[in-house]
Amino acid sequence: MFLAYEGGVRNGGAAGLDGVTVKERELYLIGHYRERGESIEGRWYKAKPVRRVEIPKAEGECGYLEYRR
Repeated sequence: MFLAYEGGVRNGGAAGLDGVTVKERELYLIGHYRERGESIEGRWYKAKPVRRVEIPKAEGECGYLEYRR
């Protein structure tokens, strides 16, 4: 969790598709760190489904953007 957070900070901290800023994410991690860690370690964490969207590229190619709902 913290590695992903640090990556967001390194990238400039812009909000993602969900509109959550890096500062808001930091506050969430601080408040829910133990709960999230226990759910992952206990193997009862269920990730949300991933939505995949095609993004047209040059020369007719297609790229993909995946994000959690």
